[in-house]
Amino acid sequence: MSTKLSPMDALDYLPQPLIIITTGDFENSKRRGSMTAAWVSRVSWNPPLVMVSVAPSRYTLELIEELQRVCS
Repeated sequence: MSTKLSPMDALDYLPQPLIIITTGDFENSKRRGSMTAAWVSRVSWNPPLVMVSVAPSRYTLELIEELQRVCS
């Protein structure tokens, strides 16, 4: 017996990691940000690199561009 799923419901069955992107000024707690990210992919093993999609409206992106540092 098969069950018909909508494309959006089918996406719920795909395994997804929980990724939290953090960035900020370690000296100034008012200049820190974090966000969850759904669009993450491994780019390279050596050097270890990942790519993440961040919406232009996110404060976290502003901090990443300014401070040039990120942790996931």
